[in-house]
Amino acid sequence: MFKALFCCGALISRHNMQVHADFEWISKAYQLSTLCLYGGSPYQPQESALRRGIDIVVGTPGRVKDHVQRNTLKLNELQ
Repeated sequence: MFKALFCCGALISRHNMQVHADFEWISKAYQLSTLCLYGGSPYQPQESALRRGIDIVVGTPGRVKDHVQRNTLKLNELQ
């Protein structure tokens, strides 16, 4: 399962999308991968991306909690 390098979130999806866009722009200089997790979108594409490996995860608390409970996101080695 995926172990996040960094994870942050906001309570509102559109704020997450802005934070994700900012991290995505910055991460290109360091060749890091990013993923935005939010409710209302299918789990399968998010889980597939997590399995491939992601460096920076941005998500709403509820969707991050869902992935932790589904054991698709592990935060125990978060840096």
